[in-house]
Amino acid sequence: AFAGPELAERRWLPGWKGSDRYLREAMFGPEHPYKKGRDGLPNLPASLDLELPGFGPFGTAGSHCFDEGNPTYIRIAVLTALRAAYPALRHGRQYLRSISFLEKPFNVYGPSEIIAWSRILDDEEVLCVLNSHGSDVRGANVLVDTELNPPVNSMTVILNTAQAANSHSFSGSHAVKSAAPIRQTADGKAYVEIRNLRPSEVVVFTNHPEKQEGGITP
Repeated sequence: AFAGPELAERRWLPGWKGSDRYLREAMFGPEHPYKKGRDGLPNLPASLDLELPGFGPFGTAGSHCFDEGNPTYIRIAVLTALRAAYPALRHGRQYLRSISFLEKPFNVYGPSEIIAWSRILDDEEVLCVLNSHGSDVRGANVLVDTELNPPVNSMTVILNTAQAANSHSFSGSHAVKSAAPIRQTADGKAYVEIRNLRPSEVVVFTNHPEKQEGGITP
């Protein structure tokens, strides 16, 4: 979702669209650079060189070249806001979760299938689910912590990237604030059902939706 170089300038770039040398486009441009040497240490109050302009994308200073209305930008922004809102996403222990689909046993499957992991902090579990396929919907049953999620409970959707990017026309599964009931396997393992997750989208669930900080709304 970066703008890339201006069309008139691309003919001067050897190997444009054929080399990865141009992937490192500048993202931000400070208003001023840091001073040279020890004087420019970031913790010093006068560390910026006010006599020089900062250097950012396309020679700008103090700005960025993201398209804030681009669906990619919106998805990254809401994921970042969610991480800031829930301590478990920043500090919780992380566990890769097994999935089951088409009556296959619970396991971690390869590329193009659902990838799921949990962040657990005290009694809070946040489950992150990604459809890693780029063009097809996916579904699966995903294991969660059995002790934290008894069968009488449910997990609440706190983010759906497809809904965030299409807030006025979203009609898919796992909308924000909807509940996913906790199911149990025959041997007592807890899981939630993920259905019709759109390509390359992320859905995040939690068993304690009230545990967000500072009133941040993702």
